[in-house]
Amino acid sequence: MSTPLTGQVALVTGAGRGIGRACALHLARLGARVAVSDLNLNSAAEFGEKLSAPTVVDECLAYGTEATGIEADLTMRNEAEDAVRTTVAVLGGLDILVNCAGGTAASPGNAPQDEGGSQPLDTRASRMPEDHYRQQLSGNLTTTVFTCQAAAAVMRERGRGRIVNISSQAATRVHPSGRLAAYSIAKAATSHYTRVLAAELGPDGIRVNAIAPGFIVTHRTVVQLGSGFESWRDATAAHVPLRRIGTPEDVAKVTEFLVSEQSAYITGQVITVCGGGSLSGVDRA
Repeated sequence: MSTPLTGQVALVTGAGRGIGRACALHLARLGARVAVSDLNLNSAAEFGEKLSAPTVVDECLAYGTEATGIEADLTMRNEAEDAVRTTVAVLGGLDILVNCAGGTAASPGNAPQDEGGSQPLDTRASRMPEDHYRQQLSGNLTTTVFTCQAAAAVMRERGRGRIVNISSQAATRVHPSGRLAAYSIAKAATSHYTRVLAAELGPDGIRVNAIAPGFIVTHRTVVQLGSGFESWRDATAAHVPLRRIGTPEDVAKVTEFLVSEQSAYITGQVITVCGGGSLSGVDRA
């Protein structure tokens, strides 16, 4: 097995499950020492995501590399800074940051629920509740900004680094009903933050890119769609040119490209990973 990232250190946020976990495991498989960060390191259990070891950290260690777990609320600047400091102290540096923390409060087919989980929120631009609006910006944009700022300070000193932010197709495409407005706004801002940060940090040897996934099936998607999952999956896949829904591993493989020397002359870009769904207009996740 090739391990091109041996000797490098990666911090992956939102890595307790889903896309973040897939990215952490993929980087560990490539030889990187990995800091697994999440608000709850046991978050995989919330949606029945099965691990191959007791924790995601243990899964990374199984690849013969070093790994550590960091529970942090990255909406708080001091905790984002602490996460970076801990990564450097425990693993010996920071070469790669992958920001996966965030996401909608619902699956692609369902509207976010209120605090009781019973009534769908009205997430349209003219009616979205203030607390929902603030939560979406905080969880998706603020976490990215704070971790990027903390990582940039370390990477500048080292004279190199790679940052990958997770955006969404929602950053450029609008759902016909106008729903998921706050999430879309947050992801659009994430995409443009990626560009302006890349312009700033390029002279320091730091590359900054983003990935905009389309529909990606995670365990949360399956649980939240329940009995309607298979019909949603099949109907959606029928309109995707590659005729399937994406997996977290599809995103992880593009992350590998963006943190490797294969993309040494690429920065400030937002890479679409949607199986071609955006071509037909079906991909609005």
